[in-house]
Amino acid sequence: MKRILDTTDYTFTPGAAGAGTIVFRGEAPNFQNIQLVTNVTRGVTIYQFNSTTKGSAGWSEITNTLTLDFDTSTHSASDVLQVILEENEDGTGFQLVGGIDPKGYPMGIRVNARGHVVPSDQEIVTRNLDRVGSVASVDTTGYNSIVVQLTGTWAGTQAFEVSNDGTTWSVVGGWLVAGAASPVNSPTANGHWVCPCAGRFFRVRFSAYTSGVAVVNLVLKNSPAFFPASTPSVNISQIGAGAIVAEDTASTANPLIVGGVVRTALPAATVVAGDAVRSTFSRSGQLVFKQFAPGDLDFIVNTTVTTATQTAIRAAQGANICQNVTQITYQNTNATATTLTIQDASATLIAISVPASMTLAQQLTFPTPLRGSANAALNYTAGTTGANVLLNVTGFNSY
Repeated sequence: MKRILDTTDYTFTPGAAGAGTIVFRGEAPNFQNIQLVTNVTRGVTIYQFNSTTKGSAGWSEITNTLTLDFDTSTHSASDVLQVILEENEDGTGFQLVGGIDPKGYPMGIRVNARGHVVPSDQEIVTRNLDRVGSVASVDTTGYNSIVVQLTGTWAGTQAFEVSNDGTTWSVVGGWLVAGAASPVNSPTANGHWVCPCAGRFFRVRFSAYTSGVAVVNLVLKNSPAFFPASTPSVNISQIGAGAIVAEDTASTANPLIVGGVVRTALPAATVVAGDAVRSTFSRSGQLVFKQFAPGDLDFIVNTTVTTATQTAIRAAQGANICQNVTQITYQNTNATATTLTIQDASATLIAISVPASMTLAQQLTFPTPLRGSANAALNYTAGTTGANVLLNVTGFNSY
């Protein structure tokens, strides 16, 4: 049936083509039910639903605003309009039909003007945008995602935007369903995107217009936003050189090797407390479980001590490198008892009383290694000239 709105049900604001508006108040009509709007004062039709020159330049379901294609800049806001609606007998654009949900409770089924059932998990909105500022908007209350499709022949920039109050808008990203590494919020070409319902209202707006007509199709879904063909921004199989700092320098392997390294020398001196370091493996790929240090950093030195003069048993190993003694084996074959001193440069690490004429060697093991200072020689001294002490020293290098 047809219904004519009262003059108190709208506010008319004249303007140039694409600028004049009619804001509906009270029980606002559905956009698809507005058939004809005539300026009775001037005897001019200013809107006709099937006209290419007097159609809609935009419809906001948020503010119930119809933007007119027709130029009404010479009209007056006080002009009387006749707004004719085509509605169902109950006065609504959608007819409520009784039904029963899976639990047996009564519920309403929504059908459109053509009698097609609108599924409860979606709502479809289609608008034509043909000038800067023209919008296609929808209330997203109760929905989790919205699918946007842009078609038509047009040039310009669209904006995906959300709002809670219908006044202040923020951009929101949408993912191309064909696959994209990152979201898009200002498309410049046709496509198909899925966006989260990040506010009460969602709109597509021509933020920059050059030419043509963009057809906007919006589908609201109850399901969360989905990205069926999106490309992840990080692919674990492609983590490689420069992606992760390994130990004290960037890895040069691609992809990054997860495991450890074979060490034949100390790592760089830049490794300090709190740094992450790699596991150590043997040259045959076996994980090394060894007290103190890998075998390649161990040292074993042998000598015969016969003088009371300080003598180097092992030279300094270089900047920042310390020598650590873990075991000493000694045997004095001389008939005179003596003392034996192991020194870090001139500082004593340990002094030992050595009896005369030992028939068996004596071994000392240090659970806590005797640690020398950086870049210092490892020395020995006998307390008696003419002593004859067979000496074996075991240890490892470290920082």
